[in-house]
Amino acid sequence: MALYPQSFSEARDRSLVVLLHAFRHTPSRLDAVARVVRQNKTDAHIVVPSLPLSMWSRADLTDVAVEVVNLINQQVQHRESNEWLPFDEIILVGHSTGSMISRKAYVILCGEATAAPFEHRDPSHTPEQRPRKPWAPQVKRIVQLSGMNGGWSVSHHMGLRRALEFSVGSAVAHLVLSLTGQRLAIDHIRRGAPFLTELRLQWLGMEERAGKEGRTLATVVQLLGTVDDLVSPDDNLDLVTGREFVYLDVPRSGHIDLIKMDDPVDGEDRRKKFTFALTAPIEELRKKSVVPSDPDLVAKSSPHFTDVVFVVHGIRDTGFWTHKIARRVQA
Repeated sequence: MALYPQSFSEARDRSLVVLLHAFRHTPSRLDAVARVVRQNKTDAHIVVPSLPLSMWSRADLTDVAVEVVNLINQQVQHRESNEWLPFDEIILVGHSTGSMISRKAYVILCGEATAAPFEHRDPSHTPEQRPRKPWAPQVKRIVQLSGMNGGWSVSHHMGLRRALEFSVGSAVAHLVLSLTGQRLAIDHIRRGAPFLTELRLQWLGMEERAGKEGRTLATVVQLLGTVDDLVSPDDNLDLVTGREFVYLDVPRSGHIDLIKMDDPVDGEDRRKKFTFALTAPIEELRKKSVVPSDPDLVAKSSPHFTDVVFVVHGIRDTGFWTHKIARRVQA
């Protein structure tokens, strides 16, 4: 498996933006996202690779992430071979499954940490043999659209049809794993899957190593659809490795809707939030970041509190709106 760039950058390009699509999607599904990037970064070269994420794909997502790193490396080497200035910035934008691949690619290009070695390694290798890419500091931002940082799981919040689809798919994935020893691509991002566990440990190892070396890592911004009808809030988030992320709510947007930035009704709000995530300084992003989970009532308890507010969802509720209401009430 190898990913090939549709085109290489030109001398005038100052940014490289890599867009990674979702499971069962194709690069064309990100056309509206690419248009927003072009409107805000006129000097950017945009790469939208076709990822092996079809329904029955057995691609290992670690291998896919390695190929994404190789793809970026090809773009960097192309500029070096022409003696052009390096990119000022490299930005990774991932939708759903693509968001997890973007984070894995970033871990790989930042190099191996002793505390969390990479998988598929030869026991005779040393951590130094998986070094940080020299262009790693150029990766300034990762934008996750409907990220699945906690992995997917069959939830009572899902509608009946979607819950049945995921349940059947889960059974098929188990059967394929038993018969072939290989996981379906979608099974790599199931809650608790080895891919996600390894990514969490490696992300923490990357942060620890960067802290010791005094390096600043890329800013990660996660856009959360307020009516995500596919992934629950707990599946969207990983507050252990994502404690430094910036979280932005996108109103009236579901898991797939978030990339529909040309929608005549809600497209403008999505474009604005994505543009903000893409271009705003980190200080401004931090100011607008929302608390992605219920407030820590124990830590914030006070004798001056006079009221307790319970926010309770209804039967077959797919809106995941309770956290948003709680934040508004507290504010």
